[in-house]
Amino acid sequence: MVYSWGYDQTNIGYYEVARVVSSKSVEIQKITKHSGGEDGFMTAECWPAAGRCVGKPEVKRAERRRIL
Repeated sequence: MVYSWGYDQTNIGYYEVARVVSSKSVEIQKITKHSGGEDGFMTAECWPAAGRCVGKPEVKRAERRRIL
């Protein structure tokens, strides 16, 4: 999963679903990202580094295609 936020700049975070807890909850884990070279002023390419976990897993409620 990808999470982005920001106004003057876009900040991106990636997460993996570690396990399904119940029919309405999942455990997610933040993962690191790979970054390419800068494409221009304050722009760069990035992509998830699958399996490279950061921090502790969190249990979140899943609703259709969204994690709350």
